[in-house]
Order: sequence, then C-alpha cells, then structure tokens
Amino acid sequence: MNTSNWFSTIKGFKLVLLLLFLASPILLFSFYRPAIKSDFKAEFMAEPTEERVRVEVDKSPASILTVQVMDGGGRVLHSETLGNGLTSGEVIFNTHNLPDGHYRLDLFDGHTTQRSDINLVLSSKGVVKEIAISPVE
Repeated sequence: MNTSNWFSTIKGFKLVLLLLFLASPILLFSFYRPAIKSDFKAEFMAEPTEERVRVEVDKSPASILTVQVMDGGGRVLHSETLGNGLTSGEVIFNTHNLPDGHYRLDLFDGHTTQRSDINLVLSSKGVVKEIAISPVE
C-alpha cells in the first residue's frame, strides 16, 4: 500500500470518528422524551335545577386544557379551552335542550385525558333532569 494512500485513509477515518463524536449527543437525545406530569385537577358538579354541568379546574399555568362534551355518536356539543397563564377556571355546560341519554366529558392537556360519562334522565315529575356524572377508568 502506498504511504500517501495510507495517510489519507487515516485522515478519512479520523474525520468519520470526529463527525460521529460530534453527532452522538444529537442522536442520543433525539429519542429522549421526558415524562410530563399532568398537573390538572377537576371537580364536576351536576346542577339539575339549573340544568347544567359545571366543571371547576385547577391546572398548571404553563398548560393548555381543553374541555369537551360529546354526544353518544362522538359529535362535539361543547368545547372550551383554558389557556396559558390560567391556574384555575370554570366551564359550564347547559343541558336544557338535550334529550335523555349518555354523553361524554373529556378533559385533555396534551398528555393526559380524563374522561367521565354524563347520564341525563328526565325526572319522574318531568320537570328536572337528573344528571349523573361518573368517571371512566
């Protein structure tokens, strides 16, 4: 083997090693996904005399939280977003014009979904809707 070819091969090998060394943090950390803690708490209140569901939320000021109510077919009936900077909020959903049935309430912060079922039934007196909210595991 010629000496000049040998030196150019060594230089090329050193260059490849240097490039791999420089790129290694990018390659290693591009697959790293930190665990993100969900920082929201929600309290649900059924208010049958007012014919509404009230959701009170405490959340991290850096997070964005979306609250959605959907019918049995998955159609969104109500959607509200609590944005950056807010640490608490209230979402009110009116049930007055809704027929009896099952509905779904989702809270989503981009990482975690908290899901509850809402069951609406007209009371035996036919005046006030009974509203039952139950968490879905």
